[in-house]
Amino acid sequence: MQWAFVHGGRGGFLNFEHLTDTRFNRILSVPCDFNANTSAFTFTGLLYPGVYKVTLDRQASAATNLPSWSTVVVERLAVP
Repeated sequence: MQWAFVHGGRGGFLNFEHLTDTRFNRILSVPCDFNANTSAFTFTGLLYPGVYKVTLDRQASAATNLPSWSTVVVERLAVP
């Protein structure tokens, strides 16, 4: 599955839902570069060890081809 962000600034959010302890849930902003006009993006953030369900949500005001609903990207992401 490939998504393209076509608007500068934040395109969406990655939600990391810790499957055993909600205190470790994180939401990371996903930036996009309008000038690069590419579907590739990078982000950084710290996560506690554990297993996470990862979903992608688009920013409401972003011009993008991301769906308007939450999309599960990874069902079980293990972080050592």
